[in-house]
Amino acid sequence: MTLRFLDLTLLFKFLAVETKLDSNEHHAVSERKAWYKQVQLMADRAKQRRELLSLSDHQLNDIGLTRKQVIAEAKKPFWVA
Repeated sequence: MTLRFLDLTLLFKFLAVETKLDSNEHHAVSERKAWYKQVQLMADRAKQRRELLSLSDHQLNDIGLTRKQVIAEAKKPFWVA
């Protein structure tokens, strides 16, 4: 299993845990939220690439893509847009 297909479920559960914070920790919370959004974006990107691979050639033709383009996209690591 490659890193790009890593199941990030446990990471999301960890980040979603609500904690009580003092007002002086507000900056840390906003940084954590920004980091979480970035991780979520990368996970969504990896999922979309896997879904593209599952489409038939006819479906790819309908959306204007070739199998070669999809394979090239799927080979990209999840952190690359």
